[in-house]
Amino acid sequence: MKPNIENIVEIDALNMTQYFEMEGLQFDRNKRKKGIISEIDDGAQMATVVADNKIVAYFEFISMGPEICKICSIQVHPEYQDKYVLRRLIKNTYTLVKKSQHNIFLSATHALNKKSIKFHQQLGFSITYQDEKKILFEISTHKFKENLYKFL
Repeated sequence: MKPNIENIVEIDALNMTQYFEMEGLQFDRNKRKKGIISEIDDGAQMATVVADNKIVAYFEFISMGPEICKICSIQVHPEYQDKYVLRRLIKNTYTLVKKSQHNIFLSATHALNKKSIKFHQQLGFSITYQDEKKILFEISTHKFKENLYKFL
């Protein structure tokens, strides 16, 4: 089943517009829509949580080759940021990630996105690079699977 791209773009816009504006940029819905479609066409996998007949949270990742998997996005709609939705997202993510044969998962976030930084740290990611705009993370797939499982 293909996800509702417009629904996902809406979640991204709600969560990311402020970080774009901090850099003097605008969140471009059309650009993001094309990006998501391209990622899906390139094989990205997506765990989602549906409530009220719409996607309210998603976790998207894509293989970067046999060793590395990159997390494209982790988003939860602001009106649904509760432990129940997050737990369901982690459960659905675990179902996909446990099949992964990759060695490492990579991720990134805006340096001012405190919620994302905290979430990455709770999942056991290590910071590999940081500057005033972004933070890069990594975690072994084995450790990632273990840590996701602990949240179930």
